[in-house]
Amino acid sequence: MKKLLILLCGILFLSGCGTGTDATPSPETDTAETGSVYDIPDVLTVDGDVTLPLDPAAYENSFNKILFSYTADGPLQCVFRYTVNGETAEDLFYLEEGTWDFAGLIASYADAGTGSALSEVTFTPLDGTVSLEIASVDVTTVPDLEKGMSATYIENDRFKLGANLRWGGAICYVQDKTCPLDGVKNLVNEADTGRLIQQSWYGSRDQTIYDNAIYDGNKVGYNPVQGGDMYMNRSRLIDVKITDTTLYVKTQAMDWSLDGHLTPSYMENTYTLQDDVILVDNRFVDFSGWEHPAGSQELPAVYTISYLDTFVWYDGASPWTGDTLTTHSELKFRSEQPTFPLKHSNTETWCAFIKTPEDWGLGLYIPAADKWNAQRHAYDGSRDPKANSCGYVAPTNRIQIVSYKPIEYSYLLTAGSTEEIRTTFTAHKDFTDNAVLAAQSEYSRIPDAPADFTNLNFTDSASMAVLSRPLNTERSYDSAESALRLDVTTGYDVQFTLDFALADREMTAEDYSKIVVEYMIPTTNGRFDYSCEFFLCAGDTLNPEGGKSVRGEYICDGQYHTLEIPLTGLDFWSGKINAVRYDYFNESMDGDVFYLKSIRLEP
Repeated sequence: MKKLLILLCGILFLSGCGTGTDATPSPETDTAETGSVYDIPDVLTVDGDVTLPLDPAAYENSFNKILFSYTADGPLQCVFRYTVNGETAEDLFYLEEGTWDFAGLIASYADAGTGSALSEVTFTPLDGTVSLEIASVDVTTVPDLEKGMSATYIENDRFKLGANLRWGGAICYVQDKTCPLDGVKNLVNEADTGRLIQQSWYGSRDQTIYDNAIYDGNKVGYNPVQGGDMYMNRSRLIDVKITDTTLYVKTQAMDWSLDGHLTPSYMENTYTLQDDVILVDNRFVDFSGWEHPAGSQELPAVYTISYLDTFVWYDGASPWTGDTLTTHSELKFRSEQPTFPLKHSNTETWCAFIKTPEDWGLGLYIPAADKWNAQRHAYDGSRDPKANSCGYVAPTNRIQIVSYKPIEYSYLLTAGSTEEIRTTFTAHKDFTDNAVLAAQSEYSRIPDAPADFTNLNFTDSASMAVLSRPLNTERSYDSAESALRLDVTTGYDVQFTLDFALADREMTAEDYSKIVVEYMIPTTNGRFDYSCEFFLCAGDTLNPEGGKSVRGEYICDGQYHTLEIPLTGLDFWSGKINAVRYDYFNESMDGDVFYLKSIRLEP
């Protein structure tokens, strides 16, 4: 047996929370007081609700933060029970697999709430039976947020950064003290909980597991947003730690389109001020247990003041050479504005919103991004950070949220002229490769140059860029095979799309009588027979439709073969070719592999 020591202990917490002015860190501590001792198993098996009693009589002082150290071989949720104003209160927290020192502010922390008499904790497994080893359970009191104050600040000689702890700790203020723009201090739009610079994630729309809501006239799904929801309900602050130049926040996010609905997710942000950049490290974990589809994710969402009127980025394939930049000054809003995909060879993945003609603004750099989603809303050139008008940009990758699996990425912010921003990011271009982010993203770059869609050759790695919207598929280049390798991640509905908008010219369906594929199916796959299907989108057909497809049968012997798909006589194969969706396996198993050498359209 092992002793569980319940301690009311002090913790070093650097204050400055909610002051609304410059943060001047100072230590805050409480007097440690020993609580009760209980016998518990060395390893607790949690296969249902398991409740451990604690001794409320051991706690004479109030607290607003619970500290819990543990080791678990699976994800859990836990509910701590204590007393608030003579009534029993409950706080639910989520626990990741692994060994952790977890810290959780009580739910009423943002309203200066305190609790006492911690009485029990209930553990519930989220994914099968979990073995749990408890090291300690402690409580402490840390400074609360001043009423009426929203922002907490850190600053150095160059930057001042503010995070709104009432809105999930999202960035609400970025000032460059060298800014030459008259009347401009804060570069961030903070009009509501959906603006700011913050994390936002998109998941399931399955109505059998999720109560879909309507936003902007569309049915939407799971959407944890760091700041809060569209009804201005704030996300829950789980933890905060502040030093002179760093600020750490952990948040349980609201769902954007539901009224007051906290999502089963945690977001973590660490903001670090350096001499010429602001470093942001982000982390997200979903605890829903749902199966989410892959979708376009904001990495992060950035809202700027409307005064910064022009979007600047690098659109070439010769990164970090001083090559010509691309500018857009007439961006539209939402669906009216197309996104800007990045080219296969482009590692110069930074962008900026700049005020012209003064040529000064805010820049963002994130390695491993695949696309920019940039817009302007209600443009009026306002300098007011709380104005309805704003600029917006989000680097986006196509990522599937997997429950209990963290998604991590880092990015940099800086300010200056276009050339100064570029020079700064060039100096920091290797600060991270965002390898975790890249591994979790479905490749959605575009070719360095328009492709010849009559003869798509997959014998080099750059060819992956012409495969759009892969589903249940991981793409890689196999140098030993000199071929594109497709790995099945989920054994159904495996596909990718050939988007003819990336072609070097407009093509007409009547000019081509067959599709020819050179392929190989390893004998180590899980089946002995495989077939495929091509959905043809031509003329007025822009997206795949039932009844507008052709099928083919493969030879499965570990050798390369040529498959010919005849197109002659198909009444839906006419007019401009828009896209071809290739369901390369109609039926497959997890872990199956498909090698692709080429796809050709022949007369």
